[in-house]
Amino acid sequence: RVIIEPVATAPVVPSAPEPVSPPAARTRIQGPTLLQTGVGETLRAELEGGAEVVLAAVAALALDAEHRPEVRAGRVSLHVPKQVGGRRYEVVAGPYRIVVVGTRFEVGVDPRRVEVDVTEGVVEVWRGNRAVRVEAGLGWSGHVGPARPRARLAPARPSARSAAVPTP
Repeated sequence: RVIIEPVATAPVVPSAPEPVSPPAARTRIQGPTLLQTGVGETLRAELEGGAEVVLAAVAALALDAEHRPEVRAGRVSLHVPKQVGGRRYEVVAGPYRIVVVGTRFEVGVDPRRVEVDVTEGVVEVWRGNRAVRVEAGLGWSGHVGPARPRARLAPARPSARSAAVPTP
């Protein structure tokens, strides 16, 4: 089941009570497609495989023909249900692959770096044949350009954005 549902970013305080509208129709998003948000917009969607995503303002998420997500810009929050039978769910962000079995996490992409903040469960962030394991409450960030010898891992802040510190 896939849900596309715009989410208001600022509370609206009407001067008089307004009639309540029925919820927006929910649609399954399948690839290939590109989801984008503009300034002040957010977007909630459900992807093939049951993953729920929320795109923050000025974010882009692409799905290929096999429905695999790629965070191309901005911040995207993901809730991936527990995968059955040892299956793994992968999200691409820049030169990295984020591999999950079932968890909640955010991915941020800008021209220079990729950030991953895990709020529940565990993810592995891969670049080539090297991986970093990021557990709930931790954040990770890595450079988008040529591979560097060390990525960064740090405690996640309550907002899920973390300050980076070197890994051991």
